[in-house]
Amino acid sequence: MAGRTDTTDHLSQIKIPTLLICGSEDNLTPPSVMKEMAGKIKNSKFIVVESAGHMTPIEKPEEVTNAIERFLIERR
Repeated sequence: MAGRTDTTDHLSQIKIPTLLICGSEDNLTPPSVMKEMAGKIKNSKFIVVESAGHMTPIEKPEEVTNAIERFLIERR
């Protein structure tokens, strides 16, 4: 992550509903960083998956799938 270009200034340009999912134990992109990103995206939703790290979809696939399903249903 340290070697990547910081593009967070562009987050406010996102115009579609956006779901940000983060593991509570994510050390690479911690929940505080993801929550700040979500705050810059209009119409976004931020979810923390407990007891998961940076590989949340692999670590907690059922929780991630359920979160995505709920997000999509809410946007119908």
